[in-house]
Amino acid sequence: MSLLRIRTRHVRFIQPRMRYIQSSALVFRVIQSPSVENVSFCGEKESFQLPFNNGTRIFASKRTSEILRSLFVLKLCSYDVVAKHSMLLMSFGQRILGKTLFEHLLCKTMYSQFVAGENLPAIQDTIEMLRKCGIGTMLCVPNEEDLSSDYNDFSSREEMFDRNAKAILDCIEKTEEGGFSQMKVTAICSPLLLNVLNKHLGPYETSVDIPAGLDIQNLAGGFDHKIKFPVLKDSQNAHLQNVLARLDTFAKVCINRNVRLVIDAEQTYLQAAINQLVLALQYKYNKSQPWVYNTYQCYRKDTLNRVNANLKLMDKLSFHFGAKIVRGAYMTQERQRAAEMSYEDPIHDSYEDTNAMYDEVIYTVLQRVRDTPAEVMVATHNEQSVILAVERMKELDITSKDKVAFGQLYGMCDQVSYLLGQKGFSVYKSVPYGPVGEALAYLARRASENRDVIQRTEKERSLLWLELRRRMTLKPLT
Repeated sequence: MSLLRIRTRHVRFIQPRMRYIQSSALVFRVIQSPSVENVSFCGEKESFQLPFNNGTRIFASKRTSEILRSLFVLKLCSYDVVAKHSMLLMSFGQRILGKTLFEHLLCKTMYSQFVAGENLPAIQDTIEMLRKCGIGTMLCVPNEEDLSSDYNDFSSREEMFDRNAKAILDCIEKTEEGGFSQMKVTAICSPLLLNVLNKHLGPYETSVDIPAGLDIQNLAGGFDHKIKFPVLKDSQNAHLQNVLARLDTFAKVCINRNVRLVIDAEQTYLQAAINQLVLALQYKYNKSQPWVYNTYQCYRKDTLNRVNANLKLMDKLSFHFGAKIVRGAYMTQERQRAAEMSYEDPIHDSYEDTNAMYDEVIYTVLQRVRDTPAEVMVATHNEQSVILAVERMKELDITSKDKVAFGQLYGMCDQVSYLLGQKGFSVYKSVPYGPVGEALAYLARRASENRDVIQRTEKERSLLWLELRRRMTLKPLT
């Protein structure tokens, strides 16, 4: 049995007891108790401790108004009816209150919790505040599409994709040197095209050998000259050429600015195509070091096999691994689509199975980080996964924080982000920005896709209450 599996069993064994304590009526007394102040796990070398329960230190930099807003929004989003029907509720609110008043109220609550501001100048204070807390910002414009919003006429949409590409370039150009810039392929590429490619590439996601013409060497050639995929129509090939030009521009600007380009994962019926585009970009630009990061979703049953297949391909073609490892954010949509179209659900049956996959992928990837120039972002809101990753880094003697970063969403899991920043780890918040009206769909998706995460924020809310109570009593708790 692997060391990881032993470790995972150890973690899962104590998790229910920790949840029971945190959900009891004695939560404040328990948090203050020195005997459980630190969450610790024993590795082969020594014990590593992170005081995730110390709300006073973690949230000392937050304004009281921010604490009150977080308490309200996180509690509101934890209700299943809000998460499931968020877009419907927002539409209803607009009709009842009117567009202006509704957006004003939204701006004071959910929007300010999960979106940093309307434009780049408006979020500079947020960037500076996070920097002072040791937290970097991974800027992103929340533009993405799905099949339901697509059109067959690619040429009529190129102007919109070009506007999105300009916004992404603005993000990259405003990203701090040495940082990360985040994007989704559907912001600059038709989901319909990706879906067509996906049908041809899907069967080969866990394989190193892909039919000639669909391989990444041929696709990467499209960054420098015109190519033609035999499985695509002329209009689709023309659109693909434009997509490749946009991706190539992003990568070049990132390298010139010493910024890593992180390309998000999306739905399974698009992901094989997205993965092939990212691998082609990595094949061109990750020869000396990983400038381009892929994203792997561990709620998928085949993730470890896909990671191993990509690692073998990189060894074969001599380029380097760079990735963000996440649990995933399209679970409800994926399961619903699988049921409606009568194919096997690609998502793990339980949260515990997803946890086990996440820990095993991190275990595998960190070994590659130790042995090669590979880099990884451990993107998780799960404290135990953070602790396991840090323990694994210690076992492998990975001392450079530049090779391993941690990531969380803006407005969520602050007790993890702030503590990692205080301890000197490389940690980043994914920070979206954009106008309030344009952010409605993004907020609805975040509420729906991340409701399982939000429903597990009881601990974060307890720590926020603890910090608020400290301020109200004007003295630290003892």
